[in-house]
Amino acid sequence: MNAFRVLSLILALACCSLNNVLAADDADVATLEQKALNAAVDVVADSVVQIRTIGGLDRLGQQELAQGPTTGLIVSADGYIVSSAFNFAQEPASVLVRLPGGEQRSAEIVGRDTNRMLVLLKVEADEPLPVPQAVAMDEVRPGDWAVAVGRTYSADRVSVSVGIVSALDRMHGRALQTDANVSAANYGGPLVDVQGRVLGVLAPMAPQSGAAETSAVAGAEYYDSGIGFAVPLTHILDVLDRWKDEKELKRGLLGVSLKPGNAHATPPTITAVWPRSPAAEAGWKLKDRIIAVEGKPVDSQTDLRFQVTPRYAGDTLEVTIRRGKRDDAKELKTEVTLSDELPAYRHAFLGVLPERGAAKVAPAKEGDEPADEDEKSDEKQAKDDEPVAGLTIRAVWPDSPADRAGLRAGDRITQLGEEKVASIDEAIAQLNAKSAGDELTVHAKRD
Repeated sequence: MNAFRVLSLILALACCSLNNVLAADDADVATLEQKALNAAVDVVADSVVQIRTIGGLDRLGQQELAQGPTTGLIVSADGYIVSSAFNFAQEPASVLVRLPGGEQRSAEIVGRDTNRMLVLLKVEADEPLPVPQAVAMDEVRPGDWAVAVGRTYSADRVSVSVGIVSALDRMHGRALQTDANVSAANYGGPLVDVQGRVLGVLAPMAPQSGAAETSAVAGAEYYDSGIGFAVPLTHILDVLDRWKDEKELKRGLLGVSLKPGNAHATPPTITAVWPRSPAAEAGWKLKDRIIAVEGKPVDSQTDLRFQVTPRYAGDTLEVTIRRGKRDDAKELKTEVTLSDELPAYRHAFLGVLPERGAAKVAPAKEGDEPADEDEKSDEKQAKDDEPVAGLTIRAVWPDSPADRAGLRAGDRITQLGEEKVASIDEAIAQLNAKSAGDELTVHAKRD
């Protein structure tokens, strides 16, 4: 019995000793983590500057704009600084930057990147400024430590928020995501790794697609939510010389509409081509399907966005399209140069009013999808159960292009340009691809 008590006492003491060792180890790990994070911030701190903007707007739409100091990151020793466009949405009259040595200098806004919502500033410095080291994106993994750094509240010390890298290639390849607190307190500052190397520049972005992406304040409503974004510093450095030269870096546009559906599952089949757009200049047509960009396969509309959205206006892409169906299908390699805006659109006016109940089904031919038997043409134009190709004209607008071309009420349009017409929607799609002044060959039958 005494031996059992002695053994139990020994085991209890051993457990206590083990728990003490584990607790000490945990404390050591926590201490080491804290020291590593502090050291990382110290490495980058001198490259983080405080910016003061003076004058400008108080609000942009419904969004109240920050009026206090903000943050920037030095990206070249000769005085170029990058910050978030959110910090300059008010269009300030003047900008002041506090340099690492404590002196305050006037800064000039020399460029904007409206695709990633960044601003490029230039200050004159007496000596080279400290430039941080960037992290190559192929070294970054979700789950890595990430520290958001700002210099907004105090010019003498930085603010810090610790988290991890949540995801890569967010915002269709333009940013990485972090769960560190990101807000006006650190917009324009760096997101750094545990070694003090810069992952990216913090900026608000709207996770949803649409026009809101182009607003300087889009995504600001997600402040301190655990959903933050940073534009990779490696990308900024890659385009820095171009940015200095061009001043304005804008999102590149193709000028096409795609088939409706789930973007992750729907192939990028073209349903409309904007007249005189990059796509039109490249010779793209309705029903073409984009299958590759720069040699990378494109299976869905999301794939296409990942290839095009990160690009800038002026970039030229090799795009492979598939035209036709089945045995008649062919692959065409095209070059398209993205544009920052599409030409003003003027509706093409043919000058005809289609008859009610116009045919929606064209005659079947080899390679076509089977026609829907329920879709029948107007009885005036065809026999029962026998669909007729084309669009019957109900009226012709006086002195219109159709009138001057000799078209009459009762004529049946069967083809516009190179495309056969089987429905009003198809005719509208063909005309929408044209602009006022373009020539169009119209094929029609007259009974």
